[in-house]
Amino acid sequence: MRAVTYVAFLIVGFALGVFATGSVRTAQPPSIEEVVKKVEQELDESGRHMVTEVWALIATLKDAVKEAPVPIAPMPHMEEKLKKGLGRVLTAAEVLATVAFISVFEKTVVANPQADWFVRDRVSQFFKISSTDLESLRKEMTWSSIIVGLGIAKASGKDRETVLSEYRKTKAWAKVALDLGVPPEGLKKALEGLFPN
Repeated sequence: MRAVTYVAFLIVGFALGVFATGSVRTAQPPSIEEVVKKVEQELDESGRHMVTEVWALIATLKDAVKEAPVPIAPMPHMEEKLKKGLGRVLTAAEVLATVAFISVFEKTVVANPQADWFVRDRVSQFFKISSTDLESLRKEMTWSSIIVGLGIAKASGKDRETVLSEYRKTKAWAKVALDLGVPPEGLKKALEGLFPN
């Protein structure tokens, strides 16, 4: 009798497991056109912020020319302003290039669904994010956005939700990186090893 009960529980458990597995839906990968459209929007928004940073740097350069003493003398306060301005431009450019670079590969992933599972697994392991949380992000973001966002969180030392909240407000990864203090090459360092050679 105990054996029959045990077998019955196994069968019911198996059936429930199959049913549950079949009812769990993963986000449908977007089409290549959808990815391209989202990436173009992200690049446009981040590009606007980069242009703002370039203009701010140009204004600082103009100030340096106006304030430069004759004869030439050190201007440590101006050098610091220029260094900071250049750093912001470099960070914004790095974010833009990273989004574009990852997006090129993302098109291949969209065209090859088996590759999507590899990316999903690698991103989950590298950033220590649960499959459930990653699936939730995947419903609203491209892989390039997810990877850049998680990279900014790692580079800035901020938690993932803070970074994603900032992005949802601005739709510009460059602005998020700058506002959270990501230094030049910070994103690059944060993503090193994500996809080993």
